[in-house]
Amino acid sequence: MGRWICKGSWWVWLGLNGVLAAAVGIVVWAGAKAQDPMPQPLPVVSFSESEYVVGEGDGSVTITVTLSQASTGTVTVDYATSDGTATSHHCIAADYVAASGTLSFAPGQTSRAVVIYILENPVCESSRTFTVTLSNPRGGSLGSPSTSAVTILDNDSCE
Repeated sequence: MGRWICKGSWWVWLGLNGVLAAAVGIVVWAGAKAQDPMPQPLPVVSFSESEYVVGEGDGSVTITVTLSQASTGTVTVDYATSDGTATSHHCIAADYVAASGTLSFAPGQTSRAVVIYILENPVCESSRTFTVTLSNPRGGSLGSPSTSAVTILDNDSCE
């Protein structure tokens, strides 16, 4: 839809999808392109809490990892535990089972859980801690807290 308009020695086509102009054998086409929508910021991945407390006899602790907003694509992030005063490698007195892996958030999903197993041991000791760390986000960015401390409360009676 449109029409030709003559302006002196110029012919101009006025239409809904652009302007076609011709002058002295030279043709120029200028069209308006629809702008792509503004890109959405990447979702931020982080722990829901910076500290968790669990009893030695509880069996496990569930650590929640969240996205700041739902994504239209898959978001992944790596996680890993590391020893503090709590250890995962001592045969008799290990406090927890070391864990590492990759969490994957499907499109629209904003929360995932990491379950870490807590070990009952016969050693009388004070509270112990270990950390869980997020790293290497893909499809999102790393937020805070990206490290969470887990405190294990001892249930042994020290006599």
